[in-house]
Amino acid sequence: MTRWEAINKDCENLFGTRRRIAHQPVRAQETLVPMQRLQSSHYLYLDQTANMISQASFEIYTTEIEKMRGKDTTPLTVTDLQNHQKRTSEVRSQMNAFFEEVLKPA
Repeated sequence: MTRWEAINKDCENLFGTRRRIAHQPVRAQETLVPMQRLQSSHYLYLDQTANMISQASFEIYTTEIEKMRGKDTTPLTVTDLQNHQKRTSEVRSQMNAFFEEVLKPA
């Protein structure tokens, strides 16, 4: 039973991030990033904004109501999502091993 309790606790620890992914709104972001310059003396770069390119991304954010309720307002980063995916896969593997080793029909 101790092994299952540990797996269950690992699973419960994933719920906070899962709830945020599932329920918090998403908005599009647009950021100007520097564009790589062409290596040619034929181009004049008088206007620095001409050397920028628009990059689209999305972010999960906390609404004002959630902030007022004291919910977690730290943004989820790409690293957070990658870590969540990795931990989810690990818990899934633990569950599969548990079912194969402990609950496997005779």
